[in-house]
Amino acid sequence: MQQTGELSRQQFLLTDGRNTVRLRLSQEADGDIGVTIDTGDVLYGKVIEHDSALIGGPWSSSDAQAAGIGGALSVSITTIWLVIRRLRGRDMSPERVA
Repeated sequence: MQQTGELSRQQFLLTDGRNTVRLRLSQEADGDIGVTIDTGDVLYGKVIEHDSALIGGPWSSSDAQAAGIGGALSVSITTIWLVIRRLRGRDMSPERVA
């Protein structure tokens, strides 16, 4: 079901190259939210989706590197801790047989 309504308008002056424009989305919207982009010659339409709070945001390569380093560091620390416990004889759990 399509609904009609009034469109709010915001203008942004963009320079040559890559530009980022952030728009605040209404939390009350139940359906699709869309924007129109007017270049002066062509009118584009784009459907916008709400980002999940858990996995939102545009991620960069530095974010992926930080996540990889954090994961590797936590696995390394846990492995070293288990080896030290085993060597000192404080690990009383039976050995697993696969």
